[in-house]
Amino acid sequence: MAVRRALRPVPNPLAVLPAVRTVLAVGACAALGAATGNLIALGLMYFGAACSAVFATAGIYRTRLLFLVSQGLGAAIGLAIGTMTTALVGKIAISAAVALICGMVGAIGPACTAGAVMTVVGLAYAQFSGLAMPWWQQAGWYLLGTVIVAVPALLPGLVEGQRHQRRVVADVFAAAADLLQSVGTADDHRLRVALAARSVAARAAVWENRLMVPRR
Repeated sequence: MAVRRALRPVPNPLAVLPAVRTVLAVGACAALGAATGNLIALGLMYFGAACSAVFATAGIYRTRLLFLVSQGLGAAIGLAIGTMTTALVGKIAISAAVALICGMVGAIGPACTAGAVMTVVGLAYAQFSGLAMPWWQQAGWYLLGTVIVAVPALLPGLVEGQRHQRRVVADVFAAAADLLQSVGTADDHRLRVALAARSVAARAAVWENRLMVPRR
């Protein structure tokens, strides 16, 4: 019974819109790659779009922007470091050093984790892809794929603004009012749990765009 509960999917709505955005972004990369006739550039754009889509799926728009910038810079840094040497010993030493540093940086907060992860991924890609293209061209095509994903993922934020944060904070006040009205009734425990859940959601919405979430 416990295993079945643990494997049960979370009752959240399917991410249909982010999936559609990703498909359209990949299609745009394919069209651009076909227009230029550069399959290597197409692969790098797809690499950037696929990785960026992970960081542009959820969260407030400032958080999406922060994550996209962090992962893009991390990937570019990793691609640059990965081309420093072709010697096996040098590759191993560089990989170990980068993994150590990225592990420490990634612990700062979620946004830093995005950059740290993509630094390691970019490093591995540069070391083992065998591309003769200079690192700055690889990074440029990768970032172009990121931009293709970022545009549709961030544009609605120009209209919505901070509406999401205000809504979840208002939910906390509404839940607190409901709890005060039901103290001593049968709904008391249920409303306490609802207030705690909405408080967690509001805290996440307010702090998720920060580099570091303050500890309690």
